[in-house]
Amino acid sequence: MSFDNSKKDDLYVSLLEKWFAFALIWSVGSSVNEDGRNIFDYHLRDIESMFPHNNTVYDYYINTEK
Repeated sequence: MSFDNSKKDDLYVSLLEKWFAFALIWSVGSSVNEDGRNIFDYHLRDIESMFPHNNTVYDYYINTEK
């Protein structure tokens, strides 16, 4: 009997990426002013495309209920 662990690994990697982005936003990005937040938002979206284009990256959070 073989156990396929790839789905769990994919879920783990996906969650890890989300938590890393959240931590990056609120550790590095929280220390800048409003103009800096707009610049940070622009460059983070250039690097990572997981965020929708409405609002800023500061408006999103990880829903642990889902």
